[in-house]
Amino acid sequence: MSRKVIWGLAAATAVVILVAVLVWDPLLSTSPGSGTSGALLGAFVQPGPSTGPDRRAAVTSLESLIGRPLAMERVYYRWDEAWPTADDVWTRDAGRIPYISWNTRLANGSWIPWADIAAGRYDDVLHERATALKVFGSPVVFSFNHEPENDPAAGSADDFVAAYRHVHDVFDADGVTNVTYAWTMMAWGFRSGNAAAFYPGDDDVDVVAADGYNQSGCPPGHAPWRSFTDIFSAFYAFGSEHGKRMIVAEWGAHEDPADPGREASWFDDASAQLQQWPGIVAVLYFDADRGCARWVDSSPETLAAFQAMAAAPYFNPPQTVLIPTPPS
Repeated sequence: MSRKVIWGLAAATAVVILVAVLVWDPLLSTSPGSGTSGALLGAFVQPGPSTGPDRRAAVTSLESLIGRPLAMERVYYRWDEAWPTADDVWTRDAGRIPYISWNTRLANGSWIPWADIAAGRYDDVLHERATALKVFGSPVVFSFNHEPENDPAAGSADDFVAAYRHVHDVFDADGVTNVTYAWTMMAWGFRSGNAAAFYPGDDDVDVVAADGYNQSGCPPGHAPWRSFTDIFSAFYAFGSEHGKRMIVAEWGAHEDPADPGREASWFDDASAQLQQWPGIVAVLYFDADRGCARWVDSSPETLAAFQAMAAAPYFNPPQTVLIPTPPS
């Protein structure tokens, strides 16, 4: 059955999700692996012919495909886009936690300099977003300018750190209490040692996050087949050293034409490794084709492996593994 057909069935069926009751535990703010163990399963799902025409259709299509609701949804906004949106409200009301990435690139392709944000020149925009977050009223994982090492047009590492801290300070001063602050880098930055220069510091980061892929053969010329463990070990070491909870914020692989079962085995190995890394409290798959097809249903074997991971109790913990609610 194609994903398009599955989406049509999903559109006719309400997805009912019970929202977990969240209990405040201040240890969850700082300590990896404290509280209930496990990792929430989430995703970004690209709309398209096989998934559905829009974000809501694509997400419910994936949920139908894997036989369970997502606990989190990864979403991306440019600097000149207003958020949270009606789609974020929809995902919140379905029981998912939005993982919102807000970059300083504009719709026209230009950049807002991080130094200008740090200097307070865009505080009016920050105040607007702070107000919107308070109105939203439910937990959000917020990542200012994910993968900053890939955005040199916006400024230096020092500029990024200053901007990140300033955004954090403005949101705090405006009374935003429903945000978990994520710092999101590329996994290779931890392997190379370059990530540390962009770290805003333990006081301003709640969650250390990384985006990483097995890029063997796609794009052409990349490294040989890499295991999930190899991709994310340095990231895990960094987060553990800083006493932080961690999120694998993007991850994925694609089929090996020479070995039809290789991607399925890669998912099995990733599932096993994650269960040995209790500091990782969420994993968000990048179900998309942005030049490399990383669909979870790229083969029956791959889909079965992902479904098995999605069904495992370890990837179905209560939301308290990640998001505490502030005391009333």
